Amino acid sequence: MKNPKILYANQEMFPYTKESSLAMTARKFPQFVLENQSDIRVFMPKYGTINERRNQLHEVIRLSGMNIVINDVDHPLIVKVASLPSAKMQVYFVDNEDFFSKKGLLDRTGKPYDDTAVKLVFFARGIVETTMKLNWKPDIVHAKGWFSSLLPLYIRRYYKNHPMYKDVKVVISLHNETFKGKINKKLLNKLKFDKIPQKDVDRYEETEYLDLMKAAIDLADGVIVAEKGVDPELIAHAKKTRTPLLPFKSEETFFADSTKFYNKILSK
Repeated sequence: MKNPKILYANQEMFPYTKESSLAMTARKFPQFVLENQSDIRVFMPKYGTINERRNQLHEVIRLSGMNIVINDVDHPLIVKVASLPSAKMQVYFVDNEDFFSKKGLLDRTGKPYDDTAVKLVFFARGIVETTMKLNWKPDIVHAKGWFSSLLPLYIRRYYKNHPMYKDVKVVISLHNETFKGKINKKLLNKLKFDKIPQKDVDRYEETEYLDLMKAAIDLADGVIVAEKGVDPELIAHAKKTRTPLLPFKSEETFFADSTKFYNKILSK
């Protein structure tokens, strides 16, 4: 497919978060794809550490008034945008004062916060609802990091009959990351409320890092190993489920290899 539309869901992105392999890939790879004539949209959470004035964030007025209902509770969805002039790229920030005022995804001990379950659902649905409001239909959704891990589930189940998402391809990246402990068990109730099929809800009986990522792999059209040091259990799981897998070769060829992988996924 010539000039595909690609949506990037990032849990981190430099310069809005600290420099890391995941954050730098999230920053540089979409620019590479954009420069190769693809139409892209980039999303990430709006953490409390992000200085809106310094980074020139502003609310998108045409997206105002949106709400995400989770467990029968209305949660205002605020979408802000900033530009990276050097990359000619815009970044959309998914925001809610109750969810993203904290400094990051994990507490000081490296464990998820108690409200992480609702934030995972809010982030996944917030991204999809925003693109619908923008009337922008992606060909590929690329989820990067565990905080984006519910995006394949919601695209495949909750939005499966929506004309903008029923034919979309889903790709996930595996990184050298993890978190301690488990996500709050309330995640199961939130998935059931959204009428996610029970067989899929059962995937989240255990909610450690590996459990979330394996469930994402099961629902993806392709898996990209984005760096060295990825947990070998995840790579083995992708091979076991026969999910198309792009192994990491080198930083020098990673972007080109990934775009070729996109073409492979789109051709199926």
